[in-house]
Amino acid sequence: MTNTSNAKVGDSAITTSANTGKNSRNKRSVERKLAELKRRLLEISDLGAAGAVLSWDQATYMPKNGAGARARQNATLSKLVHEKSVDPALGKLLDELEPYASSLPGDSDEASLIRVARRDFEKANKVSIDYVARAREFSSVSYDAWTRARPANDFTSMRPFLEKAVDLSREYAGFLRPTIMWPIL
Repeated sequence: MTNTSNAKVGDSAITTSANTGKNSRNKRSVERKLAELKRRLLEISDLGAAGAVLSWDQATYMPKNGAGARARQNATLSKLVHEKSVDPALGKLLDELEPYASSLPGDSDEASLIRVARRDFEKANKVSIDYVARAREFSSVSYDAWTRARPANDFTSMRPFLEKAVDLSREYAGFLRPTIMWPIL
């Protein structure tokens, strides 16, 4: 009887030790995945910030006739941001972190990070990379046209740009809500 009791106690200790080791490995795995998520999101953020610097430069220091090159550069950076934002590996990482996020309080930093990253990932996957590049390039070109038209109070020259901006906005809305009839469409 004593041997049976000792065996059970010993088995329980071994099981507890195995569970502790497994929990420790799972915790490290989650920590690695969170670190990877943060690294990926930081890279996306850095590319977005580089685009913001290009836009700032365009608004403050860009030489005359530089709009075409700046539009191309902004479009390239936007494509890179979009490619990283829709990377299937990012989606897989978010899928793997979902159970962990569900185990946390909804307002915790980590749960919020995973939730917002998932929302952004799903939204980005609805928009084509071609659209992202076209819209960003158009934004740069139209800004340059506006800086020339504004001092002359020349609304007429801006009309085609405004019409194109509305068309691009409608196209974007179509990516996000293609099944809903928008009243402005």
